[in-house]
Amino acid sequence: MTSGKTSGRIMAKSDTRYQCVIGSRPGGCRLRLDQCWTGQRLVVQSVEDGLVRDMAVRIGLGAGVEVTCQTKLPLGPVVLTWGDQEIAVGRGIARRIMVRVQRGRRGEAGEP
Repeated sequence: MTSGKTSGRIMAKSDTRYQCVIGSRPGGCRLRLDQCWTGQRLVVQSVEDGLVRDMAVRIGLGAGVEVTCQTKLPLGPVVLTWGDQEIAVGRGIARRIMVRVQRGRRGEAGEP
């Protein structure tokens, strides 16, 4: 098991799935969108890059939006749903979108 540091929190990497181990807040763990896994319910926190932020806002994927990770293709896009929309977000763009895992649902800190 290797570990990496994300947003000041220690993350454990196991099977390409990231789980918060230390420092999770009451609102859930914060991670990049490309680190989520299938079935996880997330809330968009921020978008790091200005151009990516503009593109995300145009499709309705701004801060505070609740999304579900439908699937994450190996070395490919992350497929998200929210409302009645479904969209594939490229891996490079997903790396620039910070999300928070919703507590009490699959993917909660410590849950696979």
